[in-house]
Amino acid sequence: MPKILFIFSTIVFIFAYGVGVGKYEIFPHKWIDAAVDSVKAVIVDIRMVTGTKPTQHIKKLPSPPAKADPVTGSTTGYTAVSGFFDDGMEIRLLDGSGNMAHRWPVSFKKIWPDPGHIPSKDVPQSDWNTYFNGIIVHPDGSVVFPFRGLIKLDSCGEVIWKSTKRAHHSVERSPRGTYWSPGSNFVENGTDYLPFRGTYYDHTVVEFSADGEVLREISVVGALKKNKMFALLNANNRHFELFNEIDIIHLNDAEEIPTEYLPQFPQFSAGDILLSLREPNLVMVMDPETQEIKWHMIGPWNQQHDTDWQPDGTITLFNNNYDRTRLGTELGGSSILSVDPKTNEVKILYGEKEGQRFYSAVQGDHQVLENGNIVIVESTFGRVFEVTSDGTPVWEYVNYYSEDEVLLVSDVARYPEEGMDVASWQCSPD
Repeated sequence: MPKILFIFSTIVFIFAYGVGVGKYEIFPHKWIDAAVDSVKAVIVDIRMVTGTKPTQHIKKLPSPPAKADPVTGSTTGYTAVSGFFDDGMEIRLLDGSGNMAHRWPVSFKKIWPDPGHIPSKDVPQSDWNTYFNGIIVHPDGSVVFPFRGLIKLDSCGEVIWKSTKRAHHSVERSPRGTYWSPGSNFVENGTDYLPFRGTYYDHTVVEFSADGEVLREISVVGALKKNKMFALLNANNRHFELFNEIDIIHLNDAEEIPTEYLPQFPQFSAGDILLSLREPNLVMVMDPETQEIKWHMIGPWNQQHDTDWQPDGTITLFNNNYDRTRLGTELGGSSILSVDPKTNEVKILYGEKEGQRFYSAVQGDHQVLENGNIVIVESTFGRVFEVTSDGTPVWEYVNYYSEDEVLLVSDVARYPEEGMDVASWQCSPD
């Protein structure tokens, strides 16, 4: 009898303690929780690796439409988009009706069969376990984009050249025909930027030649230190003790000022580059020759991407306005902003009025067209849309996976039809 009572008591205790662990999150709740999350992650990863379902590229829609039409309205010119489509990563060129005019499949294993330049921990397990940001489509059908290095493919998707120098997030053409892209160097036990120390990514801005050769590389953290602006890096309560491969600044865009815009920006000079640093919410203009930072501003944007020079003397950007919620409910969603670097006046171009709500916690892209329209990428909800200067919708493309799920779209670039003789490109869109 005592033995049976002991066993019964033990069972009751284990059950009661288990209820307490779940309700009050006492030991070992966090270990169990972590184990469950790990199992879920493995299940997700298995589906990615085996090509069953691209779970890491999928987002569930908060309110699926009654009819999932991928294209609404029409526009002019060609729209280049990048992301996950059908069964893999691609760059696609859409005509004004949203039909696919051309495609460039992007395979990591094909481009990098021997990825010795990439740390083993960063080598993807499959072609699905990848993504990239930034695209340039040339009139001859070739494309340039950062993909664990800077890549140029021909119209058939074959490699013309590739650089093993790490490039990421964006690529922009300079007036001289070279390419600017954010880069980075992985540093272990670094002491170059004391009082920061530890293991981190030293983000750089890299200029590549038209043939993909590295012309120069500048440490952006080093430039901040040189300009006695180092305090900005911990102004948002970032601690000096950095470990676990911390991303100090998360540089996500670099664009040289167009020569024809110089009269509208008298405070800047030919060759100056516009930089976007996500972590400190910092936008700045730097002379790459001297590393002088000529202008900078923190906020009101939050975790911004895609800073662009504009011909009216302003700078526009994609304000992610990240707030840790799935739909941006805490801070009101994303927006497209403009800032005048002469006065620091900020205006909301889109995202403020009723009916303009959109949100992308990460990534995001935009382009202001010559007619004043704005093309916007709501990356995490797989949507590309165009609005007029007063916010009227013109055109929309949604990258559906199912009726209530969408696939990620990273970037957009609009090109006029003239000069893009797509019919002469060698490869068909299929």
